[in-house]
Amino acid sequence: MDDDPRRHTITVAGNAEIMDAVRGFAGSLPFAADWMWAVDRFVDHVQPNAFLFRVDWQGEHPLAATLYCRFRIEPASRAFEEAIRTAYPIRWTGPDPAPVAAVLRVAGPRGVGLRVVATGACTAAVYFRVPEIHPSQAAPMVTALVGALGLPCHVPLLIEEDIRGLSSASGGVVGFGPDGEGEVTLKLNPPNVPIARALAFLAAKGASATRLDAIRNLAVSLHATSFSYLGMRYGANGFAGWRVYLSLEPFRLSVPMAPRLTLERRALPTLRLPHED
Repeated sequence: MDDDPRRHTITVAGNAEIMDAVRGFAGSLPFAADWMWAVDRFVDHVQPNAFLFRVDWQGEHPLAATLYCRFRIEPASRAFEEAIRTAYPIRWTGPDPAPVAAVLRVAGPRGVGLRVVATGACTAAVYFRVPEIHPSQAAPMVTALVGALGLPCHVPLLIEEDIRGLSSASGGVVGFGPDGEGEVTLKLNPPNVPIARALAFLAAKGASATRLDAIRNLAVSLHATSFSYLGMRYGANGFAGWRVYLSLEPFRLSVPMAPRLTLERRALPTLRLPHED
């Protein structure tokens, strides 16, 4: 969920068997034929070992589809370039992932997101698994990360101020790719952010009180105490947008009016993005 009450997103995790469902759904979209052709070529070449399939909706109308694919082995620059070429006409238009990988002390991106919107335009984003780091390392790493993406020098301080106290986790997922205007955007996803803390943060960022109340009510109805992830985007002008994620395993929910017995089970476990493992 984001700041637009007309819009919502549903994401489903799976292994290679999910691809039949992705093809079937893409076939029902009037704008996804070229995207699906590119995705099939990419998947055939890379053989990802985990997927997330996401669809953005406005009411009953699909606005966009994204397939997140996890690399079996984090690719270095040449292997990444070879892989992304197979996804033509989807192109990688962002900065070289290698400097970002060096900052994060990983071999390369853990995953890639291949996206199509209702106009038929396709984009790609890359995602990195961030290892657990000592708090003293966080500020220098953020500064180096922002520098590797070519974002202005005021952005690291803003990010440090924003993420301070949001989540106790020091690892997670970092991504980047082009925004709607083609400019690079950094994506942070702190996990397990308490509901009240996240909503206070979003209110300070100017989110509508009505929208936040609706999100709070939904979280309460699902017995959630934390958002699985708080997605935050940063660009050249600083904070560029947000999205909150509630991960749900439907089989853990009781049938309406049925007797209920819960033993150490939660309906809302943390959704682990494929790029984390």
